Amino acid sequence: MSTEVTIAIVTAVSIICSGLLTALVTVWVTRDTRKTESLSSHLLGAYRDVHAFYMLEQEYCNEISLIRGVSADAVKRNVRKIQRVNNKPTPSENSTPARLEQAIAKLLKETK
Repeated sequence: MSTEVTIAIVTAVSIICSGLLTALVTVWVTRDTRKTESLSSHLLGAYRDVHAFYMLEQEYCNEISLIRGVSADAVKRNVRKIQRVNNKPTPSENSTPARLEQAIAKLLKETK
C-alpha cells in the first residue's frame, strides 16, 4: 500500500472515532442534564411540601393557642419538646420557612 492510501485510511478512521466519541459525550451530557432537571424538580416539590407543612403547623398552633390560652410559639415549643422526648424527628434549627423560601427561590433561579 502506498503512503498516501495509508494516511487516508488513518485519517478516515480518526475522523470516524472522533465523531463517535463526540456523539457519546453528547448523549452522556444530555442524559445527565435530564436527570439533574428531574432531581431538581423533585427537590423543589419537597421544599414546597415542607414549607406547606410549616404553614400548617403554624395554623394548628394558632388554633390550639386560642383553646389553651397560651401563645402559638409556646404550643410549638411544647409539641417539639414532646417529639424529642419520644425520640421522634423534629425540624432542625436551620430549617425555617424563611430558609425554605430562599432555597426555593435559588433552585428556581438555577433551573431557568
